[in-house]
Amino acid sequence: MSEENNYLSSIVHFFSEFPEEPRVYSFFLDGVFHWMESDYIIGEILISSEEDLKEVHQILMSMTHTEESIHRFLELMAKAYVMAR
Repeated sequence: MSEENNYLSSIVHFFSEFPEEPRVYSFFLDGVFHWMESDYIIGEILISSEEDLKEVHQILMSMTHTEESIHRFLELMAKAYVMAR
């Protein structure tokens, strides 16, 4: 199994357990209002490049696994996603 598949499998497993409840993140960037569902950003993470999967995996494995910390991470990922578009 490739390294990418290992990261992907681990991340899929992680997100099958966390977060327990989905949320909608809303925020302003450059004066524009955005909102994104946690399930959507998880889906975008799962189709990321090998390099991005490796980085996400390292972050997820090093962080405290609480509902709030996971949602903070996902909200940051949602903001990064919007900024990259």
